[in-house]
Amino acid sequence: MTMNTYPQIMWILNITPDSFYDGGNFLNPEKAKLQIEKMIADGVNIIDVGGFSSRPWSQMPTVEEELSRILPVMEILESYDVPVSVDTCRSGVVEKILHFKNLRYINDISWLSDEAILPLISWTQVWYILMHIQWTPWDMQNNPTYWDVIDDISDFFEEKLQILRDAGVNDVVLDPWFGFGKTIEHNYEILSRFSEFQRFHLPLLAGMSRKSMIWKLLDCTPADTLPETVAVHLLALQNGADILRVHDVKEHVNILKIHQLIDEKK
Repeated sequence: MTMNTYPQIMWILNITPDSFYDGGNFLNPEKAKLQIEKMIADGVNIIDVGGFSSRPWSQMPTVEEELSRILPVMEILESYDVPVSVDTCRSGVVEKILHFKNLRYINDISWLSDEAILPLISWTQVWYILMHIQWTPWDMQNNPTYWDVIDDISDFFEEKLQILRDAGVNDVVLDPWFGFGKTIEHNYEILSRFSEFQRFHLPLLAGMSRKSMIWKLLDCTPADTLPETVAVHLLALQNGADILRVHDVKEHVNILKIHQLIDEKK
């Protein structure tokens, strides 16, 4: 499958009541539509729609509830020429969204906890975002430990990529998943060594937008961390990130322009 030119900005559209930063803001489809139009005007490349919160210790809705949140927004997005990602880990959701013409990615936080997703996407033109996870989303923050965080994540990627390829899924984006199943120190080691994941020769996604690795380190709140979020994402771009997953599109489109001009001068 042919991809657009990298790097790209992926906007997080949470259709949830409990996400850590913007939970509840876009549950109303009309509010979601207005924000979608603003983000498109700001230059977004991909919109990532999520119907449940992946924050540690969050509660999963039923498949029916997840679909009731996602489907109205997917229908709105059909009117716009923008690639869409859906953040889900359940085949019952994937099965109901594959017909949408601008669906391009399945963003699975759980590494195929529902293995029925694989046969659903193996025959499609949908990319699978392979996110690193230690344990499950509901216990991943219980004393996360690694022998070497980069080597351990790389071993995870190698093992899971083989499973995907054996199933006929070759269009894969890799996401080491900052902030989940990692300590603050793990996160900054991943950022400093992010370029080591380029050895897989696959698109790399970095998402640190307003996460606790920033606000806990600086003793502030997620709402206070836009400048720092932009700064760490610029470092990720310099270390090989191809997709930035963000809450704030305009500011990241601006730093992308700066990064690209600097890159041209090298």
